[in-house]
Amino acid sequence: MNYLLISLLGLLLTACQTTNHQPLPVWVSNPQISNEAFYAIGEGVSLKEAQANAKQELAAQLLSHVSSELNVLAIQDADFNREYVEKRTQAHFNKIALPAVEIRKQQKVGNSFFAQAVLNKNTLKPYLNDSLDQQLNQIKALLNEAKRHPNAFDRWWFLNQHQTNIDHFADQSLIYNSLFLPKKKENTTLIQAFFRLKTKARQSLKLKIKDNTPIKGLEAETESQLAKYKVAIDDSWFNKSSTLSFRVASDSSKLQGEYYCLSTLTITLTSQQGQTLATYSISERGVSVSSSSKAKQSSYRKLLKQLKKTDILETLKNS
Repeated sequence: MNYLLISLLGLLLTACQTTNHQPLPVWVSNPQISNEAFYAIGEGVSLKEAQANAKQELAAQLLSHVSSELNVLAIQDADFNREYVEKRTQAHFNKIALPAVEIRKQQKVGNSFFAQAVLNKNTLKPYLNDSLDQQLNQIKALLNEAKRHPNAFDRWWFLNQHQTNIDHFADQSLIYNSLFLPKKKENTTLIQAFFRLKTKARQSLKLKIKDNTPIKGLEAETESQLAKYKVAIDDSWFNKSSTLSFRVASDSSKLQGEYYCLSTLTITLTSQQGQTLATYSISERGVSVSSSSKAKQSSYRKLLKQLKKTDILETLKNS
């Protein structure tokens, strides 16, 4: 009797599992492959998420196609590998502007949603061709302007500021050259020229440091951070150089027997010609029960502590 009951329960559970399980549609379980288009499947807890994931999968497919084209660039350089090759992740390629991607099929199966995204190569080729033609003269002008900068640091900084432009141009050029003929060889030459120019500039970076503050340890911290970028310190008095300068302003007050001091440290990067390239400020408040000078020193220590947690050049770059 017990054996019969257990057997019946087992059959009942099996029947429930079979009823709840819905087979996946063929276009999901066996994604379509074609020479005329890219097909990608996305899954999500909502239709919107499934569609987004399908488009991400398309980006990943494009990513896989451009690997061989990187060998054509033949740039044996640490900057290029770090600043472009290593950033070529799926997330990076998701940001590439693409022509309209068609969501051709979508379906809910159980608690999941599925979507099929399709990108026709006949649509992709003219889109990339037009986009690259529009960018071509801009990239040429960018390189010509970079060469006019008088010293290595200013040139390197300028190229850094336009890294996003060259990344986008390189992304689309690599995709085009990996899929279509004739290849855009001039684009490859321009990408090579950008990274070689940047590498050459980086090999001789120099900066003056002007520390106009009484903050102890600030200059040593700055030199330590610059060393990570292989930036040498220019101690000469007679040569004009790009300059990293520091100044601090403090505002003291007393409230209910306690001394307060709000100090603001301003960091400014100027070119060899004296043009402000970037600037940013950080602030800290110091407190003391004994004197305003101790409150000020407290704020200075906090400023230095905050500075140690940041990358000065990266913060300036993004300011």
